[in-house]
Amino acid sequence: MDSKFGTGSWHKRDGYKNQFERTYRWLVRLQDLESGQFVQVRPDHSLQRDYLLAFFNACFSIRDWVKGEAGWHKIAARVDSDVQLLLCRDIANGSKHMTLTHPSVDADFGFATRVGPEGHKIAFAVSSEKLVKATEIAYEKIANTYGGSIDVASLHAELKSNGIHNVPGLPIFMDAMKLAADCLAAWELYLEKADLLTKEDIAKLKENAFNHKGF
Repeated sequence: MDSKFGTGSWHKRDGYKNQFERTYRWLVRLQDLESGQFVQVRPDHSLQRDYLLAFFNACFSIRDWVKGEAGWHKIAARVDSDVQLLLCRDIANGSKHMTLTHPSVDADFGFATRVGPEGHKIAFAVSSEKLVKATEIAYEKIANTYGGSIDVASLHAELKSNGIHNVPGLPIFMDAMKLAADCLAAWELYLEKADLLTKEDIAKLKENAFNHKGF
């Protein structure tokens, strides 16, 4: 460590725990904007869009902070096969590099702002065909890693029950805020499984993030 930083640069202190808390702060900001707790300072809602992309970049980066930890091997296959986190990866990389040459799901994903009775909502769109295919591959990887096999027909039935239909050429629209919350919830689950965070740790980190929220 460079001695001029003393105990270390603040961005590295507490490692993955700090990154998890940073990511949660972005989610809290997004939720505050959506709830109307803070007035949008720009009429085009660009602040919400900026925060959304910042969230997915921070969320995807949790992997880099965790993969060197002792418990990583317990969750590596599941993290790298989690469809929500694969979408997170595409959003993070797609927002940084414009063109995705090796997408996890769909290089041509998109966002759109919809105006309805509940106000402005950001929709996330992804190819239904590619999403179903990515899910099949993810389940196969899990089966190959941990043993067992997948029932493709049952998997497709489960996807349809969740509103995901394989219709070539047509997109699936998701609530971008829900996807963000689901991605962070997935990390909570995996970090617990890896014995890297307890429920109490997660509650404390969330409390810290909530108490320091703001713009």
